[in-house]
Amino acid sequence: MDKKELHEIIQRGIICSIAFITLIYIMAYVVFKDTADVNIYQITTYKNVYNYVPDSEKLDINKATKEDFMKFDGIGEVIAERIIEYREENGGFNFIEDLQDVKGVSKNLYNRIKDYIIVIEEDP
Repeated sequence: MDKKELHEIIQRGIICSIAFITLIYIMAYVVFKDTADVNIYQITTYKNVYNYVPDSEKLDINKATKEDFMKFDGIGEVIAERIIEYREENGGFNFIEDLQDVKGVSKNLYNRIKDYIIVIEEDP
């Protein structure tokens, strides 16, 4: 085997590799192209890994029920009840950051759920 034959073999290998990678890319595109349009709640509950939720689909913490809060990882019955109690005693939340004032809502827990909650101001 001379250098020319070796060069052709290497060239064919590179071309086959590129073709294979392209095929995988096309297959992945075909399989996943429509998932970007899927509503986040059609996939899972509030316990999801997506970074973006439209405001219209976020949980309003001034209206949420105990069961709504318990859909979040890290919020059990006790913390959910504390959130509702805090909300009732303080006339509601003004900002989502106020949730951190509730006993049991750590900074870590807040950071995990902050992208999925909102405070919607009511008209006077």
